[in-house]
Amino acid sequence: MKSESSHTTARWMLVDDDDNLRGIVAKLLAALAGVEVVSFSSGDAALNALAATPGAFDFVVSDLDMPAMSGIEFCRRAHAIQPRLKVLLATGSGLLTTEEAHGYGFCGLIAKPFSVAALRNVLATVVLPENPQPNPGDVAPACVAA
Repeated sequence: MKSESSHTTARWMLVDDDDNLRGIVAKLLAALAGVEVVSFSSGDAALNALAATPGAFDFVVSDLDMPAMSGIEFCRRAHAIQPRLKVLLATGSGLLTTEEAHGYGFCGLIAKPFSVAALRNVLATVVLPENPQPNPGDVAPACVAA
């Protein structure tokens, strides 16, 4: 029987209200980074998970334009729960620059729609140097919808 304490795979969070895009991006993140991705359709649901298990997530990718709570508000509230959490902003609005995203507390920005190569490059810049990929034979990437 496998115990939870043997769970060594990094856990990332994806927050996006677009069901189709969320599924695709979760699979891409898992494959590119070798991590478990837990996806949420709203900022409220994601914040509830962060509050319930502080420190359970190593990295977040958040949409900007979501009903009820913007990505900016989500980032602000996520940092209140876990101050050192890195949150990458993914947006198709074109309203923010990378510098403005940094000013709101994001570790970076990726414009939607994005290519696999663009996502790989952004991840290499903002998170993967600090989160070495596991040996592919040790851990299989996983996607989990919450």
